[in-house]
Amino acid sequence: MTQVISGPPAGPDGSDPYVARCLADIVGYQNVPNQQTLDVALASFAALRPESSQRPKLAAVLAVAMVKAGMLREPDRVGQAVELAGIADTDPAQPPQWRPAAAAIRSLDLLMAARDGRPGFDPHNGLAEVRRFAAMVGGEEPYATMIESSRLGVELMIGMADSDSGSMTRVTAQMRQLVDRSGSTVDQLRAQAHRDQAELLDTMARIAAMAQRGDAAGALANFDQLYRRYEHLPANHPLRLQLDGVMPALRPVLRMSGRGAVADPDGYGRGAGPIDAAMSSELGGLALLTEQPGLSDAERASRLATLAVAEQGLGVDDPAMLSRAIGRWEQVIGLCAAHDPRRPFYLLSAGVAHLSRLAATGRREDLHRGIDLLEQAQSVAAHAYWTMAAVPLAHAYRLRGQYETAKRTALSGLRGHAWNALLQPDPVEIASAARFAAQDAVETARWCLSDGDAAAAATALDAGRGLMLYSAAETRELTSRLTGRGETRLAEQWRQAMDRGGPLQAPADLRRQVIAAVAGVGLDDAGVPLGRPADATTRLLDPPGPDEVRAALAALDADALVYLVPGEDRAGAAVIVSAGEAPTWCKLPELSIAGGEFERLAAGMAGHAEDVRSRRGPAPAVREMLATGAAHPLDAVCEWAWRAAIGPLLALGPGRAAGRPLRLVLVPMRELASIPWHAAYRLVDGRRRYAIEDAVFSYTVSARLLCETAAASDVALTGAGLIVGDPDTIGAGAELLAAREEAAAIRAAYYPAARYVGRTPDGLSVNAGTGSPGDVLEWLAGRCGSMMHLACHGVVRKGASVDGTSYLLLAGGQRLAADELLRSRGGGPVPAAGLAVLAACRSGASVSGYDEAFSLGTALLAAGVRSVVSAQWSVPDDPTSVLMFMFHHYLRIARMRPLDALRAAQLWMLDGGRQPPKAMPPTLRWRLDDQPPALAAWAGFTHSGR
Repeated sequence: MTQVISGPPAGPDGSDPYVARCLADIVGYQNVPNQQTLDVALASFAALRPESSQRPKLAAVLAVAMVKAGMLREPDRVGQAVELAGIADTDPAQPPQWRPAAAAIRSLDLLMAARDGRPGFDPHNGLAEVRRFAAMVGGEEPYATMIESSRLGVELMIGMADSDSGSMTRVTAQMRQLVDRSGSTVDQLRAQAHRDQAELLDTMARIAAMAQRGDAAGALANFDQLYRRYEHLPANHPLRLQLDGVMPALRPVLRMSGRGAVADPDGYGRGAGPIDAAMSSELGGLALLTEQPGLSDAERASRLATLAVAEQGLGVDDPAMLSRAIGRWEQVIGLCAAHDPRRPFYLLSAGVAHLSRLAATGRREDLHRGIDLLEQAQSVAAHAYWTMAAVPLAHAYRLRGQYETAKRTALSGLRGHAWNALLQPDPVEIASAARFAAQDAVETARWCLSDGDAAAAATALDAGRGLMLYSAAETRELTSRLTGRGETRLAEQWRQAMDRGGPLQAPADLRRQVIAAVAGVGLDDAGVPLGRPADATTRLLDPPGPDEVRAALAALDADALVYLVPGEDRAGAAVIVSAGEAPTWCKLPELSIAGGEFERLAAGMAGHAEDVRSRRGPAPAVREMLATGAAHPLDAVCEWAWRAAIGPLLALGPGRAAGRPLRLVLVPMRELASIPWHAAYRLVDGRRRYAIEDAVFSYTVSARLLCETAAASDVALTGAGLIVGDPDTIGAGAELLAAREEAAAIRAAYYPAARYVGRTPDGLSVNAGTGSPGDVLEWLAGRCGSMMHLACHGVVRKGASVDGTSYLLLAGGQRLAADELLRSRGGGPVPAAGLAVLAACRSGASVSGYDEAFSLGTALLAAGVRSVVSAQWSVPDDPTSVLMFMFHHYLRIARMRPLDALRAAQLWMLDGGRQPPKAMPPTLRWRLDDQPPALAAWAGFTHSGR
């Protein structure tokens, strides 16, 4: 159907043949919109005389036609439309369709500016302008969809510039939703183009997120899949045109990362090994890409940076290649505009390159130039790169003898990790944001200890611990916290966002404003922080100080909080904050995790990680080992644990009170978190004497979580609660007869008013509930009593993400994951949940690195449960059932607190002359052996909380 266009009104040049020809060609383009007809129309427009009175109107008509045809997907076409828009704006009587079309065109231009790093362009200001266009257009199509697409694109570029994988993931999900919504408002060809672009951006963001959290293999697999599709696209396909400048550059870089090339910014001193012919060829290909004619300065800088990253990663042990990389970085910095969002990354990478060459050659010039570049990086970065620059800069300061400056710089950088974590709404994204936090924290703590500053070391260590749990705890009450700081307008905006979709759906810039307001960091009109995380005026970003920790220890009746810090090529240390003394520390020469004994012991533990499965008893290999009298690897580990740490620590007796055993709360760092320190032992008169016989041990993720738990009100246990007995998983997990007998016996003896769900010992389901995720969440909401006992399957699956990798296996095969437990609390009041007992395999095992300590048990603590008992490994069915019964016996009959009840139950298990209480039913009595159980059968359970 031919579209009718009103021609130019009569005027002095109304009969001008150029105007008539241009109008005819525009009509031709509207009727048959393709590249050829558009080029003809543009050529006719270019032939118009500049003074023609009809020129602005024809510019508007042609620009509107370009918008409606959906052909503004390439930079050149957008540039042509922008030029037409500038001419059209000179007409005082513009057509009705002009304003929304102009808004759509300019929003696309802002997207191109963000994507290309256009000199002088600020993406945050650009985003604000796109939003103004959206408000102006409202819901008028197709303009509204184009503007929304541009907004998401600019947000994606900001996320990439900030190394914010969480923001990238959220934006690409919104892009897919936009494509689905807009499919009915545009023709199929344009809808497919939208889908292609959304898929491209989604894949690129997924690759970036995987690379940032250290999953080089996953990033490379996704890239190779995208590359195969790219190779089969026609040369003139719009998607191919978008990818042409990206794919050849990214492919070798990702492959090098997969081989072990340096990916983290403080990786000076580690290389990827020899460079083979294929790698040399790929480096040559990258070099050719940097020399293509016609590139803008920003694009050439981007390509040179890609080559420099590759050379820097491969050249750590090759000073000549490092020098080539440094030369490229100098070119990049010279080409890069002052406001290019990639400039902080360029400066950071260049500074690290100089430190790498310093390590290889000892050139002092590299030290001074590296410091200069890293200081520049921090001066222009108010996001993730500011934090990433802190540790290498602190390292450089120490090399120059500026020890106090180095310590301040490193500690302020740790504040940045907390800032980055708080900006993420979801555990999966927090894990990515905090991927270097623990590494930086341990390095900083070692510097503090070498300076004799134990208090600063404790602060540093805590700053890198459990940031997922910290973020969840700190951001629950944001509305009230904002109101308390006088930010009533922002508090209302946040409340409305929570009502609409919760923290996962809240706009990223709103969350940034909220966190900045609570932290005391100012923002400009575009939402960019005016200060750095180090400039925050509240304690939000800092761990609790020694006075707060001492108060928490007193509230919990504990003597000391002890960080166990592993050594690598040096001695380890214990950093101690005691209830009545100033922080101190002691050197532990054998507490090393690199080489020698620990690696041998860890390898043995890894080989027997599944010695006992699903509470069903030992695996065949272990049964054979027990039958032959061979030692379990755990025995050697616990003997080493006494020598390496616990023996010296108990001899020191930090904060020891007279007349009772020493009471310690442990924070084992890094790989040390896998060791059951309470089961450390030495031989006394020919028998093992375990640490638990001489002291009381609890564990905590961090001083932050310890203080929050200590500040919460105590919850008295009653005869009510929730008991889950081996729900029917419909084949997803093996049946656990002993678990059902355990659950039924505990309820009958100690919790007669408890709600029992799952199955009875004879395998029948009970009427009160099947043992579903909903039953557990209902208890967590405070509606089923103060105690929960879970006798069921726990599953941990290691992976690059924390999402759904640690879960309870419940009725119908349903899963209740740790991240769901963490989200369940939301912003509501603290529940009246006193104790959660997770008699489930590996319920205390972390799924996201040792120092994040993110598990089913810690997720419940962060959700408000006061005390948690959980299992560090797969536990055997029979002794676990007896141990759990005795735990509740001491809890209810002896009126002990959970920590002391667990210790008493474990000591009872070790007692060769033990006698079961009368309340223990025959079904559990017969599960008792004549001898104390193997170490693996009792030592896996630990306590955290009150």
